Amino acid sequence: MFRLDLLGTLLSFISTYYFVTANGKTWPIGIAAIVVNIILYWQAGIYASIGLKIIYLILSIYGWYLWRSNGNKNPLAITSLTMWHKKLLPIIFILLFVTIFHLLKNYTNSTILYTEALAVSVSLIAEWLSCKKKIECWTAWFVADAIFIYIMLYKSLYCHAVLYTVYLAMAIIGFINWRKIQQ
Repeated sequence: MFRLDLLGTLLSFISTYYFVTANGKTWPIGIAAIVVNIILYWQAGIYASIGLKIIYLILSIYGWYLWRSNGNKNPLAITSLTMWHKKLLPIIFILLFVTIFHLLKNYTNSTILYTEALAVSVSLIAEWLSCKKKIECWTAWFVADAIFIYIMLYKSLYCHAVLYTVYLAMAIIGFINWRKIQQ
């Protein structure tokens, strides 16, 4: 399991580096990381995170398409959420959390129901914001990364715990970089 942990960590780190720099290479490398991490999380019994990675896979293909072509328009620009979206996101978060918690409680033997439901809910929102190149994605990633550090330590996935710690710093750097690009 250590080799998968290390490989998934390295691929995820490289993908995130490209994401911080707003480079489209983030998507294909991220897809490779997702596949490795699905196998790792299955072995570790982190079930909601497997579902999250499958959704990431789909959203990564979508994000790759948007960042490359934006539907044959100009390249997708970094933007901020509208007020309407800012009001809608907490409602979406609550619905996601309740749904994921219910699925974990009734269909898995997860030992970290609340924590995993919280991390996955925030991560789904962060990934959607990332695909749309919304600057607020970095705040959501920061919160999700902090929660995932705890999960990875609890599950003894130490390489991934280090990765999520690095992600915290990268979320700050990413926000700063994207803010400069946005202006």
